[in-house]
Amino acid sequence: TNRSSTPATITSHTDLVPANLLGRGDIKGEGWLLHQDTNAYTLQLMGSYDYVTLKKFLAQYSLTGNEIAMLKTLYNGKDWYVLVYGIYPSRTQAQIGIDSLPNSLRQNTQPWIRKLENIQKEIKGKMETSH
Repeated sequence: TNRSSTPATITSHTDLVPANLLGRGDIKGEGWLLHQDTNAYTLQLMGSYDYVTLKKFLAQYSLTGNEIAMLKTLYNGKDWYVLVYGIYPSRTQAQIGIDSLPNSLRQNTQPWIRKLENIQKEIKGKMETSH
């Protein structure tokens, strides 16, 4: 039997290593997102059932990775991979962040502003249900 075809079981949020999945060492993960200010904002660039879609997206748009992060949630009962960008102290500054993204990216995925508190709740909720 070919054991490499067996999907890896994600047992906790720390097992999800975005840098490995996306092939870029600069992509942050859920642990990093949990340590950000709950009152800050980020931009959700896109979500997909397949992290390869996120990988292609990153290859298409030249975003610097110092504030790019990936998290995994559930959407319609399936794994859902989400790419967020930037940490902004206010909603106004997050809107300026959206305006500074490439036009083609904005038209393609229509990024939206999310409060970090809500993202952190999603991550923590997933951690609690996975035990």
